[in-house]
Amino acid sequence: MFPGSTTLVSNATSAIICRIDGWEEIEEWAVLHERWLSSFLELANGIPSHDTLRRVFQRINPKTLQACFLNWINVLRVHTSGEIIAIDGKTVRGAGLTESGTPILHSVSAWASEA
Repeated sequence: MFPGSTTLVSNATSAIICRIDGWEEIEEWAVLHERWLSSFLELANGIPSHDTLRRVFQRINPKTLQACFLNWINVLRVHTSGEIIAIDGKTVRGAGLTESGTPILHSVSAWASEA
């Protein structure tokens, strides 16, 4: 990845969780919520464009993302002393084209049910 990519991914992930669909809609959502996003994200150059968001997500290696996710789950498991962690997943419509070989984007959220 490159500098600022964590901010871009966090920005887009927040929008996806809010059921926003498509790169342009993610950008619009982020502009509307820039004040809230800037409370926990560094937005030195403002909200990234929809084209920038798309390019960043296209560069994410799915296997690396999966490894990072599994590491995160294992850390949560240690910190929750084996407590049940609820996981929910969604497939984002229009986020990839299987015919062209572009992977389809899936979002996953997890939370410790007792926390």
